[in-house]
Amino acid sequence: IETQVFHPVRAHEEMNLSWEIATRRISNSPFYAPLFQAAFGTAVSIDSLYIAKAIAQFERSLISNGSKYDQVLQSKASFTEDELAGYILVNESNKGECLACHSTDADALGTLRRFSNNGLEAVFEATEYIDKGLGGITGNPKDNGLFKIPSLRNVGLTAPYMHDGRFESLEEVLAFYNDSVHFSANIDPKMGSAQRGGIHLTPLEQQQIVAFLHTLSDSTFIQNPAFSNPF
Repeated sequence: IETQVFHPVRAHEEMNLSWEIATRRISNSPFYAPLFQAAFGTAVSIDSLYIAKAIAQFERSLISNGSKYDQVLQSKASFTEDELAGYILVNESNKGECLACHSTDADALGTLRRFSNNGLEAVFEATEYIDKGLGGITGNPKDNGLFKIPSLRNVGLTAPYMHDGRFESLEEVLAFYNDSVHFSANIDPKMGSAQRGGIHLTPLEQQQIVAFLHTLSDSTFIQNPAFSNPF
């Protein structure tokens, strides 16, 4: 995690900031300076390494495990009829096909932790992708159009969806998977629905999947004052 912290500060697409400026700002901050002294000792000289340690330790404390889904797994709660139907649909390979990317059968995060192409674009040559995704980093045309599969944790609270935020709601996401999937270059071979144009669920089945996805929302986590804006 510490290694990851270094990238967004310098990345042009994110903070586009030198570490020299970042450390100077934090060192001169009447808010942060005493916190660093309390955490690392009065003699600490704030630098990128200490900043990375502080951010990484905070990120390690971000554990969401109080959703209704978690309570069901612990036999402390029960799904409603629609939530249970949605859970079954998500985990049926011949219906929702969600397992191709999102493992939700007691998986902690609901992601296979890899990169995939889910048929968002009608692109038939790998070189035609405007946003090359992973391929833009690796330079390998076979990686064009592949993006990291996200966690489903608190997915009902993280709109908009897809790498470019094209969908405003979970209902729009289900509508896409239902009848708008493209059989495109580099598409994930597990996306069998791409050859059929989608998974073709009924409106009720789509609603049931959305109902299940909302059970992954953890209200105790998002309302925890320890994770709120410190200012």
